This record gives sequence, C-alpha cells and structure tokens, in this order.
Amino acid sequence: NRGQAPCAAERSLVVIACNQKQSEPTHGPLQYQIHGNNGSEALIVGKDGTTVAYVCALANSTAHSSFEANVRLFTAANDLLAALQAEQEWRNRERDGSIDPDWDHEKMVGSRRRAAMARATIGPYDPATNDKA
Repeated sequence: NRGQAPCAAERSLVVIACNQKQSEPTHGPLQYQIHGNNGSEALIVGKDGTTVAYVCALANSTAHSSFEANVRLFTAANDLLAALQAEQEWRNRERDGSIDPDWDHEKMVGSRRRAAMARATIGPYDPATNDKA
C-alpha cells in the first residue's frame, strides 16, 4: 500500500446542508456550536440562529484531530469570499484607472483579508481591536 492514499473513510468529515432550496450561500456571519461525543459534531448557524449545516466526523476517521479547525474554515467561507471579491474589485479598478485617490487599500481590502484569515484560523475576530471576539 506504500504510495497509495488512505481510504477516504479514514479522514471523513460529513457536511449536511440544512436548507437545500437555497441557491445562494447563507450571508452574514456564521457561527458554530460543537456537540456530540468528544466534540465530533457541530451545528453551523446563521446570525438569526437558523441551522445552516450539520457537520460530523465519522467514528472510524482521523478527522477528529482537525475537526474544529475544519469547522472554523467552513464558518469563515463568507468572509473569505468577501475578502477575495474586495481584492478583485480593487484590482479591476486599479487596472481601469478608476481608484479614487482618497481610497485606502488597507481599509477597503487589507482589514477584510486579515479578519477573514483570523476567523478561519482562530475563530470570531474583531478587526477593530485585533482581538478574538
């Protein structure tokens, strides 16, 4: 078996979307609540408390060791997308010569990028204070 990838079930993380009628991603900040045996289950909830997804690590998997990190990444998806979109908008305007001289890249793009990265790695983050929320 040398050089072969381990069975996918060994590393399985299962995500079940709870609102399958929605064609757009859930907007707004997402939070997570860890539940289950050994913290192997999580609910992803929207800002209104609506459950967006259920995530679990299979009992026979190695996904437990990175479970919370993966859940944080999932909840940061909206912030990561917004940061990428802000960066792309800035680059498009830069290319077109339509950047207002009063605009500040750091305020418009950099702070979003840092907040999204922090949210994905350490959890909820307040860019104004540089603190974990």
